[in-house]
Amino acid sequence: MANLISSITPADKDGNATGEAVTSILQPSSYHWGKSDISSPKAGRMANMAMRKMLIGKARTLELQWQNRSFSEISTVLALFDHEYVLLNYVDALTGTTKTSHMYMSDMAADCYHDYSGGMWEIATVSCIQATPDAV
Repeated sequence: MANLISSITPADKDGNATGEAVTSILQPSSYHWGKSDISSPKAGRMANMAMRKMLIGKARTLELQWQNRSFSEISTVLALFDHEYVLLNYVDALTGTTKTSHMYMSDMAADCYHDYSGGMWEIATVSCIQATPDAV
C-alpha cells in the first residue's frame, strides 16, 4: 500500500509552492479523512420549509495522529506541518487514489507521558483543511 502521506510542500495562500517537497515522512498511526460540503451563501431553509443546499464546492479534511513516539520524532513531524499552507499529497478515501490538495494547517496538539527512560509523546495530532476546495 502507498504511504498515507506521500509529500508535504510549503505553499502560499494561493497554492503556489514556496519550498521543497519533503517525502521522508513518519507515517501517522491514525488517519481520519473527512469531506465537507460548501454551500452558497443563498442556501438554506425556504419559506415553504424546503431546504436548498446549493452545493458550490467540497473540501477534504484530515486529522492525523502519531502515537507513542519519541520527542525527536514528534518534533520532526510537527515541524513538517508548521506552515500556514501546504501542498499535501495523501490517500483520498473518496477516490481511492492519491491526491494533492492545497491545505491550511489548523490545530496541532501533543500529549506527553513521562517515565524513567525520559518520556514519550503518547499522542500528537495535526489537523489539515483543504484551502482551495474542489468545485462541483
